[in-house]
Amino acid sequence: MIIGLDMMGGDFAPVEALKGVSLFLSEKHLPATLILFGDEAVLNPLLAAHNIRFGTYELVHASQVIEMHEHPTRALKGKPL
Repeated sequence: MIIGLDMMGGDFAPVEALKGVSLFLSEKHLPATLILFGDEAVLNPLLAAHNIRFGTYELVHASQVIEMHEHPTRALKGKPL
């Protein structure tokens, strides 16, 4: 099973998302691959601070965020990949 997580979205992100990742990795019973999407410069220090070992996840760098005030379709069309 592959689980992809937007680490930069949601209330109190990315710290609350990292708490969820940490909890999942401590309790998981099913074989799963975690793919975390977000800004590497922000996430790498937080992953280290939460003792989340490299190799238990895959990090996909995404430098841009669609903010709450942005219209989703315009943001997708207007932001470069």
